[in-house]
Amino acid sequence: MVSGETIVFLKLKFLIPYHMKTTLTLILFLGLFAFSPNLAKAQSIGDAYIVNAAPQSGYTQSVLNIVLTDTVDVSSIIVKVGSLDGSQDLFSYTFTFDQSGGFPNGVGYSRSGYKVSCPLGNLVETAVYFTEISTLSSNNTASAAFKFVSN
Repeated sequence: MVSGETIVFLKLKFLIPYHMKTTLTLILFLGLFAFSPNLAKAQSIGDAYIVNAAPQSGYTQSVLNIVLTDTVDVSSIIVKVGSLDGSQDLFSYTFTFDQSGGFPNGVGYSRSGYKVSCPLGNLVETAVYFTEISTLSSNNTASAAFKFVSN
């Protein structure tokens, strides 16, 4: 027959390590968020779309419109346009935030509040345009890429 002391001893022997593991796991989990606040930064691009003019001689004049969710600490906007997902064979440029000049021919930048408009010049006509946009903060931390497909 098992005595009451033996049962209490067995409960304590198995329950205390279990609770210590649970407490330690919780402390480590919360510590990850406390020591790495920059990993959970929100994406700063809310929406984006390209407006293409009617193609002429195999090229189309394109304007990229971007809606930012926040402009604090944005130092650059990186734009890549390709004919395939992940490519940048049609257009690639890093716009300095609120840059007013010094662009390649046909390329530009203007901002009104959270809306940024970027003429991209003449893009080669293709059936589908894969666009990827991200922002860079002043400490060179890139936002998550905002990707979309247009035609």
